[in-house]
Amino acid sequence: MLGRLAVDKQFQHRGIGRLLIYKAMEWVCESPIGVKVLLVRAKNDKVKNFYTGLVWVFLHLT
Repeated sequence: MLGRLAVDKQFQHRGIGRLLIYKAMEWVCESPIGVKVLLVRAKNDKVKNFYTGLVWVFLHLT
């Protein structure tokens, strides 16, 4: 389980966040566990736009 993921402001806009997400997705896909879920709570529009740029689909769960 990965609780929170962030890139320090001085290192943002260098592709590090994208790389971290892709590595996390790779790790999940390689897992022998049968059911795989990646859940993101985008707390603001900047974060939501980041994941949308990675072609993630947002579900509004209540």
